[in-house]
Amino acid sequence: MSIEDYLNLEVGEQVRWLNKQRAMKQLKVIAEEMGVAAYVLEKPIKSAGYKYDSNRRRYVLQEQERDGTRQDALQFLEENLEVLKDLILQTAQSKEECRFVIDPLLLANRTYRPISLRIQEDVYQRFSELFQRQFQHYKMQDIVSQALLEFCERYEQK
Repeated sequence: MSIEDYLNLEVGEQVRWLNKQRAMKQLKVIAEEMGVAAYVLEKPIKSAGYKYDSNRRRYVLQEQERDGTRQDALQFLEENLEVLKDLILQTAQSKEECRFVIDPLLLANRTYRPISLRIQEDVYQRFSELFQRQFQHYKMQDIVSQALLEFCERYEQK
């Protein structure tokens, strides 16, 4: 097919033709055979809202792609609804059991400084186990920051 014939096709026909060609060849090869750059073939398709989906190995309408992702997410939620409910319930119960709260100012100021601390092995073991059991919804660095802040507030001379 000549480039003129290709450009005179409607966008839907261009997509069908290009998808057939892409099943056998790379876009660069198709473009070289037609004597143009690859973007010349893709420009009318992309401007019409099509995008190359490398998983499907074809051009698809971007709206369809979003709808597919949305459908996948809804399907996942439906399939895992009970598990998600249990996780939410466990999180709510663990928050009631321990009233540990990280200062909102710490969470707002997410600037961290890498430091090295030596901690007694048995203390770190207890801390690590407690973290894994009850506080995985936080970052460990936020919990350590909160502990140091509480230490400062408790022992600072006023």
